[in-house]
Amino acid sequence: MKQFKLSPLTLGVMLLAGTAVVSAAQGPYIGPTVGYYGFDSDREEGTTPGNVAPTDNNTDDGVFYGLSLGYQFTDNWALEFNYSRMPSESKVAGNGQAAGSDIDVDMYRLDGFYHLPLSKSLSPYVVLGYAYQDYDPEYADGQNDMGNFGVGAQYSFTNNIALRGDVRGFFDEDFVDYGVNVGLFYLFGATPPPPPEKEPEVDQCALDDDGDGVGNCDDSCPD
Repeated sequence: MKQFKLSPLTLGVMLLAGTAVVSAAQGPYIGPTVGYYGFDSDREEGTTPGNVAPTDNNTDDGVFYGLSLGYQFTDNWALEFNYSRMPSESKVAGNGQAAGSDIDVDMYRLDGFYHLPLSKSLSPYVVLGYAYQDYDPEYADGQNDMGNFGVGAQYSFTNNIALRGDVRGFFDEDFVDYGVNVGLFYLFGATPPPPPEKEPEVDQCALDDDGDGVGNCDDSCPD
């Protein structure tokens, strides 16, 4: 049975995707994400050829890519699910695998976002979530579950399209990984703000500037 490990980097990318696209815009959204995931260096201690330490996932840091689906409930709150994959390699020989063997890491995340809109376009945010990771092939007895926390910012180009990026820490009781990621998102159903109301045109002929009872257009002596 494969073990599920959480890549902090993946979580970070997913989290990015979860933010809604515009201040005041609400509804479902979707977007691709990409990022970089780094494993805690302490997890490598005790690793020797042919004997992978149980606290080490024996996986190199690397780039991951994914897809996020979320829902923006209010200007401030959003909930997002993310799936991402990181193609990587084993660091050392062990558990029947040679050094440099291919390892695929699948990551699943559920994140909550809190936005602090500064304007219609710019919105810093904090994110807190849960992550589950699956290694293929399985290398170690690492944690199946991880928490993640990060800070980032989102910039909305239109009511429907926004770019988001953040940095995150992925953690459990034994280690803290890190991740950075960016994502481009599309918010469904967002409508542009209504155009400003025009002031009604005034019929100049109906005006009587000098108050003599004759309209301006017919007044021979307007003064």
